[in-house]
Amino acid sequence: MSAQTTAGHRGRRAWLVAGALSVTAGLVLGGLYLWSWIGNRSEGQHQTYARSAARVEVDTKSVDVTVVAGRSDRVVVDRELRWSFGRPVIREVWDGDVLRISAECPSAPRLPGCSVRYRIEVPRAAAVQARTTSGSLSVTGVDGELRLTTNSGRLTADGVGGALWASAQSGDIVATGLRSETVDVSSTSGRSALGFAGTPRVVTANVRSGDLDLRVPRGGGPYAVLLSVQSGARTTPTTWPCCATARPGSSWSAR
Repeated sequence: MSAQTTAGHRGRRAWLVAGALSVTAGLVLGGLYLWSWIGNRSEGQHQTYARSAARVEVDTKSVDVTVVAGRSDRVVVDRELRWSFGRPVIREVWDGDVLRISAECPSAPRLPGCSVRYRIEVPRAAAVQARTTSGSLSVTGVDGELRLTTNSGRLTADGVGGALWASAQSGDIVATGLRSETVDVSSTSGRSALGFAGTPRVVTANVRSGDLDLRVPRGGGPYAVLLSVQSGARTTPTTWPCCATARPGSSWSAR
């Protein structure tokens, strides 16, 4: 047998081995994905803390969080956990009158089948500080100060009355029925929509490449609004409720 023939056989064997390993890896990965759906487990949890909270802090990753106003003498927590391989890790720690909550799915393996949903009922006057990476974050009816942050999730606030600070990178910020006097929102590429039920004192919005929609009550004012848009379109009222359009990159303010 010539050296050329031997080299050819070795090359074919190498290709066969590589192909077998590739098929095996595909079967293993496919089996893991299938098990992540077939072996999915879920658990609903309910807990009532019979104590008031001055502030609630939530720090999560790909977790959906809903915060609503409730009674002043307690905090009610509902959790919905789903997983296949690693059970979600939940932490809830009290520090005086501050409740700190964190939740996340195991970082490995990165397969489908793990999710967490939180519903937290807090005193109406409590301050809320919440951060997610890609989960949705919603706050309703709370009158305490709000500081909400997400990377690619969606932030929503409805009927809140305290100072609102919200920041999103590629997610949307949608606030309706606002009674807040001071609002500060910042968005990189998402949509920001602010609708006021009461007269705001100062509204500051910084939008880089997304859209901004700002609506205030008729007959209110005087208003103090500072807006900045780098590459999106902006329509702002000059004589409320009439409208004017400013070009991207310019600034507009009214007092």
